[in-house]
Amino acid sequence: MNWLYKTFGISGGRGEWAAQQYSPGASMPSFNIYQCPEKPWVFLGQGEDSTDFEIATAQFERTFGNPPTCILRFQVTGETLDPKLPPAVAVEPLPDPNTQVWSDAEYSEVQSRFNERAEQIANTIEHNQSCLIFVHCAAGVNRSPAILAAALSRITGKSIFEILRGMKEQRTLVSPTDAYIMMALEFSNHPDDQRQVQSARQEMYVPETETLPNDELETVAT
Repeated sequence: MNWLYKTFGISGGRGEWAAQQYSPGASMPSFNIYQCPEKPWVFLGQGEDSTDFEIATAQFERTFGNPPTCILRFQVTGETLDPKLPPAVAVEPLPDPNTQVWSDAEYSEVQSRFNERAEQIANTIEHNQSCLIFVHCAAGVNRSPAILAAALSRITGKSIFEILRGMKEQRTLVSPTDAYIMMALEFSNHPDDQRQVQSARQEMYVPETETLPNDELETVAT
């Protein structure tokens, strides 16, 4: 989307503006799993290797003193993952936009699926406190942090960037692309998130019919 490109520097990319909002500062790269402080039965990790799920299970038992009564796994990628993972409650094959510019129609289609799944995850977290809820994509860096942050914003009252800061303190490689950052902000009801969205749309929106300068288009293509 052109307005995302104008706002963040590159549509789909991990732009400096978004990263500055939730980065806790310099730290060693870490793929540690994330355990939500307010909802400690909720975990974020990767799906390429079942090790993160196994660690989450062990942490759940240490936290609550007993095994989970059930496992609720949400997969937000269509990629082939570790077959040792338990069956998924839901699989949402969200794309991983690293450098391409999405059209308004493409963004809206993905956003519709993002919102539906974020709503489902939020409801599941609220009503299954004795279950282990494990949310992941392939690497647990982009799509799953964004959609889990969106779900948690609805039920904790925290802003998206506040939640992402907490995620990044535990799992430093959390780094959603700007497109998914904006989807999470638009899904959230937090006043700070709504102000971020309004500011971006009002001040930086560029209609799709407007041609971006050649040097900017070359930046997007690289």
